[in-house]
Amino acid sequence: MTETFGVLGSGGSAPSITKRPEITADTSVVSEFTLAAGTVTDQEQDFGFDAANVKGVLITVEDNDLATVTMETNATDATGGHTFTFPIGGGELFWSSRFPSQVANPFGSTDVNTTYWTKTGADEPTVKIRVFFNA
Repeated sequence: MTETFGVLGSGGSAPSITKRPEITADTSVVSEFTLAAGTVTDQEQDFGFDAANVKGVLITVEDNDLATVTMETNATDATGGHTFTFPIGGGELFWSSRFPSQVANPFGSTDVNTTYWTKTGADEPTVKIRVFFNA
């Protein structure tokens, strides 16, 4: 399968940038969920993949106007995994195997077995995850 991730930059006097790199992989995992209003601590989302075979990853967090959102992989204290914090107002984590070699896969060589999500505030952020990899 081939997937196209989009990147668009425009505004002000700067030139517009539109790039939609094609990422080819044989397997994808996709998830979308909403975190409940109020404090959420270590909400598990069963989502996993073999990090060494990742070809592309896109994680977006939207509608978090009041608090940051934290994702931990593999354990609630990220033991044996990674921690990513998305800022107030939303954020993205985007990586492709087409990036220059100096830009490392954010998951390194650590497989992801599950994810845990934490946030505070009354808002209800939406999280969207797409990972493409070769099985």
